[in-house]
Amino acid sequence: MARHWNELLQELRLVQTGTQILFAFLLGIAFQNRFGDTDDFTHVVYACTLVAAAMAVALFLAPVAFHRVLYRQGQRDRLVVITDRLARAGMAFLLVAI
Repeated sequence: MARHWNELLQELRLVQTGTQILFAFLLGIAFQNRFGDTDDFTHVVYACTLVAAAMAVALFLAPVAFHRVLYRQGQRDRLVVITDRLARAGMAFLLVAI
């Protein structure tokens, strides 16, 4: 299980940074002068993309909190399963955002 945990952490480190950069970029778009000139469909697509990216960031950050709670309790096996599910859900939201 230790190997699986280390592999998950490496994967999350990579995807977390890219997702945070994407989210920051998306936040900046709304402050562009021409964003107000776009149609309602564009605003809806933007909002959905922004929410999906935010969910992906949250899901990729959640394993850190779970690690704090479960690791000291000796529940590494459970931690790996939960983290894997969070990472998969985060990837799904990242796919929607992209």
